[in-house]
Amino acid sequence: MKISFIRRGLFVSLMVIFALATASQTFAAAPVFRTVEIARQGAATGCNFPVAIRLTATLKTSIHTDVDGNFTMRIDRFIGGEVSFVNLDTGASVTSTSAGINKITLEQDGSLALSITGLIDAITLPGDGVVLRDVGRLVFDAQTGDVTFEAGAHDAALTNDVAPLCAELS
Repeated sequence: MKISFIRRGLFVSLMVIFALATASQTFAAAPVFRTVEIARQGAATGCNFPVAIRLTATLKTSIHTDVDGNFTMRIDRFIGGEVSFVNLDTGASVTSTSAGINKITLEQDGSLALSITGLIDAITLPGDGVVLRDVGRLVFDAQTGDVTFEAGAHDAALTNDVAPLCAELS
């Protein structure tokens, strides 16, 4: 009696493991990974002088699809990133670490959502404390750009309040 109970338990356990292993292959294909070094430059607005934004990081990307090859999500991981703000008239600059994850997800209704999670930037200066910080999580509707979820502190990302940054760079 004991042996048949153990065999039955072993058989059921093996069936569950087999079902889980084959089910995971049914729902998704293996992701495609890519790692690149990035160096980007852009311009910031809001100061009375030209400001350049420079971003450098290692970007590790994974593209996820279902078994039919249809896009389900993309995950961008920013590793060892730095973001610098530079007053192009004077050369004054401030720099912050930038690390986090950007994720684009295909929602069940067919829409795309973009989430940004982590440390976008945090400028802290001796004697002044925190000048600018964007840290936490933001989720956007990728079609409209509307924020659908917000957590954390976002001094400039949502309000475009760059006055403290401009004061430090002037």
